[in-house]
Amino acid sequence: MTLFNALSQISPLSEKCQTALCHCSRIENHKAGRFLLTSGQISNNLYYLESGLARIFHDIDESREITAWFRGEGEFVFSVHSFLLQQPTNEHIELLEDSRVCVISYTDLQQMFIEYPELNHPFRLLYEQYIVVYEKRMELIFERDLVKRYQTFCELYAHITPRLQVKHIAQYLNISQSELSRVRKRLTMNF
Repeated sequence: MTLFNALSQISPLSEKCQTALCHCSRIENHKAGRFLLTSGQISNNLYYLESGLARIFHDIDESREITAWFRGEGEFVFSVHSFLLQQPTNEHIELLEDSRVCVISYTDLQQMFIEYPELNHPFRLLYEQYIVVYEKRMELIFERDLVKRYQTFCELYAHITPRLQVKHIAQYLNISQSELSRVRKRLTMNF
């Protein structure tokens, strides 16, 4: 799904707004392993995944990472804090698959909000969706039962779970790969 279709499904956009959005955005194709953002940079772009898969992660130390988010096609990927406040991030955004992204800069998006107030509504709803997902993520972090934690993860990311590497799922759940293996085994034994 294209960015324009996604936004129009939320709230209809005028032809003028769609044309302006088309002029200030661009399509990029990237290979798996490409970083859209690295720690220390400012998130100057908002990315919409038309196809592909991305993860947002933090370095804990030289040998450990914590995956904070996964994003699939039809979803936005960006460092929220860095993008909204235009400050350096401590996150990395890595593409896990070959991806096609629609890119719009922070500056262009802010100008679009001024010139086309109708664009504010779909983006407000997208920010609200982000807040809900963020709260679910926080609940998951504090869940002590690893089986429940994994089940919640699978519910949140049902659309992309089969495409994710075990190590990234374990990093997201903040458990070791062997713990994740035991949890999965326990679940398959119960079915």
